[in-house]
Amino acid sequence: MTKQETEIAADAPAEAAPTKTRAKRDPKPPMKETQGDLDTKAEVFEVAREKLLGFVERIQAQDAIAQEARDAVKEIYAEVQSQGYSVKALKTCVKELARERDDVIEERATTDLYRGQLGLL
Repeated sequence: MTKQETEIAADAPAEAAPTKTRAKRDPKPPMKETQGDLDTKAEVFEVAREKLLGFVERIQAQDAIAQEARDAVKEIYAEVQSQGYSVKALKTCVKELARERDDVIEERATTDLYRGQLGLL
């Protein structure tokens, strides 16, 4: 290191420490809010409130639609049961139809393997 670099390195930590302590001792006072600031803040909060209410209303509407769909499915399963079909077996089929065919085939093969090993087949 040159003499100049040594002097700069030696001075740097000594200058940094008082800056940190001064900042703790003499914090800047907060700025006073004007009426314009308060009005702007109120407008921003109102816009945010309206957006949040919009989201909540949309979610509630979708929840209502989903509940109607769940109720309709329950009615269909009640009809299935009244006609003598197995609701449990039909639910299994519906779940399998919603999945990828290869995944269902792999799961069945694995399950059959386990059943064979356990003497359940």
